[in-house]
Amino acid sequence: MIVTWGHLAGWIDDHMYTLDLKDCIGTIDGTYIEGEVPKVVQQAYRNRKGRTSQNVLCACDFDKRFTFVAVGWEGTPHDSKVLENALVEPTSQFPFPPYGNFKLHP
Repeated sequence: MIVTWGHLAGWIDDHMYTLDLKDCIGTIDGTYIEGEVPKVVQQAYRNRKGRTSQNVLCACDFDKRFTFVAVGWEGTPHDSKVLENALVEPTSQFPFPPYGNFKLHP
């Protein structure tokens, strides 16, 4: 799999400061990666579209580098559940921003 930023790379560079993102350390999103799994566990790996997949959560900085990746989740949980687990599970090693600088932008 090849990950590219495509047209977003220029957009991010152009809008970094106009959107009040100057203190933002990155972006986070979840995605489904489709695959085949044994029949006995297929139901757990079915996503909302009915396909078997893994739910993967990634964070990137604005230099387009991955700073966090959570893999292994079945396709059924919502992105918010995967993020919640990453935030509370010490073994996930989620890259928290410095204390007092935690902001979420829609």
